[in-house]
Amino acid sequence: MRKASFAIIIGFAFLVGLVLLLGQSLFVLQRVARISDVSGTISVIRKGEEDVQPLGERRLVQAGEQLSTGAEGQCTLNWIDGTRIRMEPSTELTVQKCQVYKGSKERAFRLDIGKIWIRVLRVLSQQDKFLIDTPTATAGVRGTMFSVEVAANGSTEISVYEGQVTVAGDSDEVKVAANETARLRGSQAGPQVTSLSAQQQQSWQQQMQRLGPYLEITSPAAGQRWAGSSVTVTGRCERHATLTVNGQAVQQKSNGRFSAELSTIPISFDYFTVRATATDSRGYTTTVRRQLSGSR
Repeated sequence: MRKASFAIIIGFAFLVGLVLLLGQSLFVLQRVARISDVSGTISVIRKGEEDVQPLGERRLVQAGEQLSTGAEGQCTLNWIDGTRIRMEPSTELTVQKCQVYKGSKERAFRLDIGKIWIRVLRVLSQQDKFLIDTPTATAGVRGTMFSVEVAANGSTEISVYEGQVTVAGDSDEVKVAANETARLRGSQAGPQVTSLSAQQQQSWQQQMQRLGPYLEITSPAAGQRWAGSSVTVTGRCERHATLTVNGQAVQQKSNGRFSAELSTIPISFDYFTVRATATDSRGYTTTVRRQLSGSR
């Protein structure tokens, strides 16, 4: 009798522990990134698979997956909180971890070769983690705009446009401020910090359009013929950005989707340009245009 009671108690305790464990896992929210601005060849190794395959129509990436861009390939990873990572050609990036647990965010990436440009829109708390590992360094941030480049020999260069990045090698750790660059030539050498060169500053200016708020027009398509006096514009926009379409304020939904009706189009026209602009909390903008063919 006692043995039976003891077995029941052990079994009950096991079930309670299992329920608590499962309940805890339900609060771990896995973040998925939407892939945009795709050009050239993009390959992916999906979670749980080993074979490399083309990106295809599934323009999403989650933790445990690796993206590779070809010699002319580029793409941008977009998360719901405004974080964006722009991948340059010949780049290999692994999303190691991307989750929210009990209100804290944890993201970890591995850059094996190539270059990425990163925009972390919101300032992270002390409990949040945002790390990028390379063969020779680890970069940790709280909220900033910076780039990471890994050469064929494994050396790392981290350039900061805004905010601050903590860069750690095997033997030393430094804080890299805005308009500074840290270089790590080998695993034993500490980071060497210098000011951004004129060429680096110019490169950053060229990237600002791509690292502004996420914005996409899904309809109408570029070059589409239009004969009516109005047109419905649909798309996706960064959730917290301010959006206008041809000067008209538009409110996006909680999932970022939006729809705007433009009703001032002349009935007969040669062409008409749809212009959507998104502005984030820092004042950075992204503009997307669609030119429609007219009926005349």
